[in-house]
Amino acid sequence: MCRLVAFAVSLMALGQFSETTALSQDRRGPGADVIIWAQGAGLLGYWQVRDELKLTADQVAKIKITSDKFVADVQAAAKDPKLTPQERRKAMAEFNQRTQNFPTRDILTAEQAIRFRQMRLWAMDHRAFTEPDVIKELKLTDAQVETLKAIDNEFANKVGELLRQNPGFGRIGGGISDEDAAKDKALRAELRATTENECLAVLIDDQKAQFEKMRGPKFEIDMSAFRKRKPPARQ
Repeated sequence: MCRLVAFAVSLMALGQFSETTALSQDRRGPGADVIIWAQGAGLLGYWQVRDELKLTADQVAKIKITSDKFVADVQAAAKDPKLTPQERRKAMAEFNQRTQNFPTRDILTAEQAIRFRQMRLWAMDHRAFTEPDVIKELKLTDAQVETLKAIDNEFANKVGELLRQNPGFGRIGGGISDEDAAKDKALRAELRATTENECLAVLIDDQKAQFEKMRGPKFEIDMSAFRKRKPPARQ
């Protein structure tokens, strides 16, 4: 179960879409050509982030220790016959929260931490505006926060409607043709762009400029790697 959940749910929580693709686990070290090398580390456990941050072998080892502990905890909860379905859902929600807020303070350098936060803001798309630290840093008013929440709710409704029309919408693993994958990608990109523009329209010019500074250089998750089941070889 964790193979399916750890990163897919993190993407969903980060403003992406719900995916149910089987993801391979890596036990060969940081240089292996795998998509996700730390199932319980959320975005930090994705190959693109690992490579761009130039994580050292020591950093990778530290991340995997905590990541494996997170995964073991949720596996234990999933197998515990004493838990009710509601308690299992609660355990999963707690697991997802832990992966999204993976502890990096004693692992990443100051420079890596800055870039990782930028990556996370890019990965979150419009949902970045729901983050307490973003709200505080941009000095968003209560009225702006409420408007941004309404936009997020409308986004969720649109995704829900697309899923009702096509249960396979957002799927990023195998079993989907290149043509359908391209159409899906274009539709997701259009929806994300439209929603982000709506959110940016809520901000004043100074807030927009500050937000772009917070995000830094663009970061985009390479979803094609999921279809290939492995990322490009490391340079």
